[in-house]
Amino acid sequence: VGAWKGLLPENIETRVIAWGEDEIPTDLSSRRWDIVLADLPCSGSGTLHTRPDLLDQNPFERLDSLKSIQEKIITSLRLLDAKDLFVSICSVDPEEIRNLSRLLGKDPNFSSWNDGSQELEREGLTAWHLGLRL
Repeated sequence: VGAWKGLLPENIETRVIAWGEDEIPTDLSSRRWDIVLADLPCSGSGTLHTRPDLLDQNPFERLDSLKSIQEKIITSLRLLDAKDLFVSICSVDPEEIRNLSRLLGKDPNFSSWNDGSQELEREGLTAWHLGLRL
C-alpha cells in the first residue's frame, strides 16, 4: 500500500492480506470492496535484473509449485464482492502468463494509474484488470 499512498484519496480504507493456505477471512469476504489489488506469488522472472539469485532455481519446478497457490488465490478473489479487481505478477514468463490468463479468462491488459505527476516503474510487470461489477 505504501507506494500507492500518495495516489489514493485520504479517506480510503485499505487492508493488506498475506496469503497462507487458508481462505480469505470471512470478515473480509463478506464486505463490498471498490478495488482489490492482488500481487500474486510468481516466478519473479520480470525481476531478474535485481534478483539474479532466481537463476539458481529450476524455473520449471518453481512454475509448477506456484500454479496451485495462484489458482487458489484467484478462485477466492473471484468470490469477493468487488467492483474492480487488478491482478499482477512480476513475471514475463510466457507459460506463467498463459496459465494466469486462462484462470482469469482474459489476456493481460495493464495500464498504470500514472496521472503524469510521477513516473511509475513497471519493468517486468504483467497485470490484468477485471472489471467485475461496473
